[in-house]
Amino acid sequence: MESFCREHGLVFENPDDFMDPVIDYQMDKRIPSKLAKKLAELNYRKAKPIQSVAIPIILDKRDFVGKAETGSGKTLAFVIPALIFMMEDDDIETKSAGCYPRVMVVSPTRELAIQTNEVIESIGLFKSICVYGGASRMTQYSELRSKKPPIIVGTPGRINDFLETGSIHLSKCNYFVLDEADRMFDMGFYPQIKKIIDLCPPIPKRQTLLFSATWIEKVQELADPLLNPNRSLVSIGPLYGLKACIDIKQHLFLCREYDKKKLLEEIFREFDAEDPNDDMTEIENCYCVNCGKDGTTRMLLTDIPFFRQVVVMSFECSYCNFRNNELQPANKIAEKGIRYELTVSNVKDLSRQLIKTEWAHVKIPELDFEIKQQNSMITTVEGILQRTITGLEYSLQNNEQFNNDDQQQKAMIDFIEKMRRLQNGSETFTLIIEDISGNSFIENFLAPQSDPQLKVTNFIRTIDEDKLLGIYEIDPNESSQTENSTDLKDEVLQFPTNCPNCNAPCFTNMKLTKIPHFKEIIIMATNCEICGNRTNEVKSGAGIESKGVRITINIQNDDDLKKEVVRSDTCNILIPELSLTLNSSGSGRYTTIQGLGMNIIDDLQRTNPFIDGDSTRDEIRKKIEKLKQRLTDMIGLTIILDDPCGNSFVEQANNVEHYERSWEQNEELGLNDINTDDANQTLTK
Repeated sequence: MESFCREHGLVFENPDDFMDPVIDYQMDKRIPSKLAKKLAELNYRKAKPIQSVAIPIILDKRDFVGKAETGSGKTLAFVIPALIFMMEDDDIETKSAGCYPRVMVVSPTRELAIQTNEVIESIGLFKSICVYGGASRMTQYSELRSKKPPIIVGTPGRINDFLETGSIHLSKCNYFVLDEADRMFDMGFYPQIKKIIDLCPPIPKRQTLLFSATWIEKVQELADPLLNPNRSLVSIGPLYGLKACIDIKQHLFLCREYDKKKLLEEIFREFDAEDPNDDMTEIENCYCVNCGKDGTTRMLLTDIPFFRQVVVMSFECSYCNFRNNELQPANKIAEKGIRYELTVSNVKDLSRQLIKTEWAHVKIPELDFEIKQQNSMITTVEGILQRTITGLEYSLQNNEQFNNDDQQQKAMIDFIEKMRRLQNGSETFTLIIEDISGNSFIENFLAPQSDPQLKVTNFIRTIDEDKLLGIYEIDPNESSQTENSTDLKDEVLQFPTNCPNCNAPCFTNMKLTKIPHFKEIIIMATNCEICGNRTNEVKSGAGIESKGVRITINIQNDDDLKKEVVRSDTCNILIPELSLTLNSSGSGRYTTIQGLGMNIIDDLQRTNPFIDGDSTRDEIRKKIEKLKQRLTDMIGLTIILDDPCGNSFVEQANNVEHYERSWEQNEELGLNDINTDDANQTLTK
C-alpha cells in the first residue's frame, strides 16, 4: 500500500480504507468481461491512480470523496462502478410512464456535463441523456419521455426544472454523483443540489460520490450533511492543502504601473489563437475582492468556433477559493452600435444561437423586463431565459426581503411563472438586444435572406457611449487647427491606429478625392505590416443629402462588371433574383460591381457568424454555397443600391431614383432631433 500510494501521490484520510487497487481493466475480475471489452475498444486498458483506488471502494457500496484536479481521470472512477451496479440489477428497464433514473450525475457547467455524457455514451451499455440550460428544453423533454434513460447527467438548474414539472422522478436513484462539487458550491448551486438530493432515497439506501479539486473547511461543511458518516476520502496530493496543476506554466512579469498596458499589448501580440501549443499567461499578485489578499489571473487568447477570437480571463484566490471568469472580444469595437429585435413565436425560435457582449442590454417589453450589462456569453434565446429564472429563484430563496414581505414574494413567484411560460414556448414575446459595441448577434434562420421575425438596426453612438467604451478622445489642439480644404485635395493624411485583425499599432492613410459626376469622398486605407491585413473604407465628404437615392443596375455583360461603385456605410443592397437583402455594413466601399459581389460574401460571413463552419445547418450551408457560386458570376442579376443618405454612386447608371426619406429613416440617421431654427434665423439676418 505505502509504495503504491507514494508512487502515485495518493493520500488516504483513513489508511484502513485502502483496498486492492484496480490496475488493468482486462485482467481484474471485478470488471465484467463485457465492460472490459468495451473499455479496451476505447483504449481504456490501464487504470489511472484515482480510478485504481476509487473503484474498489465504490464497488464496496461506500460513500466516496475524491480530491483530484481536472484531467486526473475521475470521470471513469464513478462511471465504471455505476455501469457494474446496473449490469447486476435485473430491474433496470421500467414500463412506467415516467423517467426513473438509477444514476444521477450533477455537474457545474454544461460543457463538463456534455463531456461526462459522451464518455457514458461511448461505452454504450446503457441509455443516458444530458440535460442543461442554454439548449432546447422541449428536445430534452422529448428524449426523457422516449428513452426513459437509467442515467441522467446534467446541471442543477435544468435538473430542478424537470423535477418540478414531474418529468424526472428520483425515488429509485440510489447512485448520486457531484462532479467538481467545490465549483458548484462557489457558484451558489448548493440550495439546488440540496433540493435534488432530498428527492433521492435517504443515506442508507443512497450511495453518494463527491469529487472536488479542493477539500477546504467551507467545502467540508457543505458536503458532510450529504454523505454517510463512514465515507472514504482519498486525495491526489496534500489532503487539505491546495496542489498546483503541473500542466500550467506560470510566468511573472515585473513592471511599473504605467507600463502595464504596453506589456499586455506585447503579450497578446505574441499570441496566436490557432496555435495549440500556446501557453496560458498568468499574472500573480492580483487583488481578490472577496478576501482582500492576492490571487492569480490567467489569460488565454482563443478561437470561439464560428465566431471570432476572444480573451478568456480566469481569476482564482488560493486563500478563500474565490473564482471569477470573464470573456472579452479580442476584436475592435464596431463603428456603429447594433440593435436586434426578435419576435419569438414558437419553440424553434428559442433555439436561436445568441452572442451577447458585456455592453449589451437585453429587454423583454411584454414583461417590462431589462437585463443591463453582464459578462459576455454565447448561448441561445432559451439560455437567456433560463439564466434569468435561475438568478431570480436564487434571490427568492436567499434574500430576506422576500421572506419578510408576502406581497413581494408573491409578485416574484408570479413573474418567474411568466418567464417559464415564455421559456416553454407557450407565449409569443419580443426579445431586444441593444449593444453599443456592435459585437452582439442573434442567429438568422433564413440567412442569407432577411428574416421577417428579426429586425436589425445599426445606430450611431452618442459621445457619452463612446466615452463609456473608452474610445472617445479629445484633441486639445483641435479647435485651434484650421486647414485649407483646397490643400487637402493633394495631400495624404496619416494617423496612428490599431490593426483590426491583430491589434498591432499601424497607420491609416486618408485622402480627399473627387469622383467625376458625383462628389468629393474620403478614402481611408489601413495596411498592417505585422499580419499583412489590409482594409479600405469610404466616407462621404459632403454630409447627408436632402433626399435618399435608389440605384438599379441590370448586369448584362463584362463591361457592367467593371463599372465603379461608391457604396456608403448607410447603403442597403437588394438582389431580387436571389431574394437577398444586405443591410448597411457599417463601412463604405469604393470598388467595382464585381468587387461588390465579393464584398457581399465577406459581409454575410462577418455579420452572420453561424452561417459557416461545422455547426451550420445543412439547408443554410447549401444556400450559402449556391449564393457564393452565383455572386462570382453576376451577369444576369439585378443589383439595387438603396441609400437613405444619398451618398452612393454607380458609374454610368441609367436608373437612378431620388426619394424623400421616411420618418423612421430620419430617426435612424439622427436627423429628427436636429434643431435648425437658430441656423435659419442667422441666415435670415
